[in-house]
Amino acid sequence: MTTSSRIWLRALITTALMLLINFSAVAGTNSTSSGLIDFPLTPAKTGSPQETLTSFNSLVQQANAQLLLARKSVNQFNRQQASVQAEKAELLFLKAADCFDLSYLSSTGKSERAIEAVILMKEVLARTPLPDWKTLQTENSVTGEETSWRLPNTSIELLRMPDGRFLFSSQTVSRLEYYYTAVKHLPPLRESSQDLYAYYAASAGSLLPPYWFKWIEALPGSYMTLHAGQAVWQWVALAVVTLFLSLGIWATYRAPLLKILPLIRPILAAALIQGFLYLTNDQINISGMLMLRLHQAGELAFWPLLAQIAYILGSRLSQWVLVAAHSSNEGGNISLVAIAKTLFGALLATLVLGFGLSRLGVPVYGIITGLSLGGMAIALAIRPTIENLIGGAILYFDKTILLGDYCSIGQYSGTVESIGVRSTRIRALNRTIITVTNADLVKMKITNYSQRDMYQFRTKFCLRFETTQRQLKLIIDDFRHYIASHPRTVDSPQRVHLVEYGEYSLNIEVVAYLNTRSLDEFLDLQEILLMELGEIVKQHGAQLALPSSTSYLAMDSDELSTDFTSLENN
Repeated sequence: MTTSSRIWLRALITTALMLLINFSAVAGTNSTSSGLIDFPLTPAKTGSPQETLTSFNSLVQQANAQLLLARKSVNQFNRQQASVQAEKAELLFLKAADCFDLSYLSSTGKSERAIEAVILMKEVLARTPLPDWKTLQTENSVTGEETSWRLPNTSIELLRMPDGRFLFSSQTVSRLEYYYTAVKHLPPLRESSQDLYAYYAASAGSLLPPYWFKWIEALPGSYMTLHAGQAVWQWVALAVVTLFLSLGIWATYRAPLLKILPLIRPILAAALIQGFLYLTNDQINISGMLMLRLHQAGELAFWPLLAQIAYILGSRLSQWVLVAAHSSNEGGNISLVAIAKTLFGALLATLVLGFGLSRLGVPVYGIITGLSLGGMAIALAIRPTIENLIGGAILYFDKTILLGDYCSIGQYSGTVESIGVRSTRIRALNRTIITVTNADLVKMKITNYSQRDMYQFRTKFCLRFETTQRQLKLIIDDFRHYIASHPRTVDSPQRVHLVEYGEYSLNIEVVAYLNTRSLDEFLDLQEILLMELGEIVKQHGAQLALPSSTSYLAMDSDELSTDFTSLENN
């Protein structure tokens, strides 16, 4: 037989096999139109071990047929049709994964791991003798009433779930790589196609290799051999993308330009990690336990970065909202806004990090429950810190004191210099710093002189007792007229009255309110008022009294005569 005849004969045999497989797939699909897979949303039948195995085999046969059609479409340069067929195959594989107990897997890479497990189980079952269901049913050993069932002569086990479904146990699914390694050298008992898992593990992409994989297939066959579950070219590609990831992370945190943009660094680092996971999973197609570990490592690095981004965005957003809401010149908002933005940013970052940990399978809710059980001890241990935080929040929302206010707090007086998360600092009049914890500060009596809307002018003029009634009346009338006509006094209240006869003076009290919020301006106005009122006293010929006392010396007459008589007798 000539070489050309052999080529034509090989092509004829391949075409016949392809037609046979497609016909069997179509026949299988038609045969199940009334039961198993007649609708995409119809779940796999898992009411008994027989139904689970039958449904699984039917699904993977249809998926395999779709993959063969997809590869044929690629060879015919119909990439769009091939993508549709590969997508149908993926959906069928995922439906077949419903026959597995995958509760032990976390959300990270679960779908990829499920498809890989289905392909592994397909190859294992293709090389494993299946039981004679009629004989088993006659012996009443597969009735669906038992809680577990094991495939004869294997350790492949199906367990009854609480909802009544029979699924391949999680222990069986986790050991599929070991089962495949043990039987992969055996010829398939029911299929003549190539080893799907070997092709899946060594090829790029997911189920349908990308266009660039033709250059990989053109390499020597040694590059396609599997070592530790990955092809040689995959190990090389993994090393290259890991090197680029390392260089990218290093450049991100070493570039001087990015130091002034704190938000850009975590965003770039997170994007690099996601790009690394995309290349290793969707392009290079790292599979097996290595894929799971890469996903876990990538997620462990990605979610803290995302939490950092959430913290920065949350703190910036809260700062913008609070500053916009308090746009007046209230200096205390600077420190108090810092407290609010720290708390809001930390809360948002905690939520993001908790969600990421839950995707990795960390029992976040269990940890929270455990912490709540020991919450009493933790609360007692950090009670002072919590009190100070709450005290700072109370100071912010009540606006009791603000930065730059002059206050009297307990026995201390001074200007507020900072309001922090834990304590407040006050600059005393002697220029010393007084630090008061926020928890103690909110319990103290606080007199804030800077927040009054006006200043009270209050003084007494002490006139001598020699001042006549007419002078007193004229002085009081002029005082009232002057206070009422002054442009910086408030109309009400205003009081000018003779209030008392003092020990050495006639006391006239003057009370008025000056329309100013500045202490310096008040002192200037007070100085002018005192001088002008003093001039009014002088204009009426009266004088201010000075502290003085008068001593009167007197003696009774009877006592005086008695003393003189006693002196004469002596």
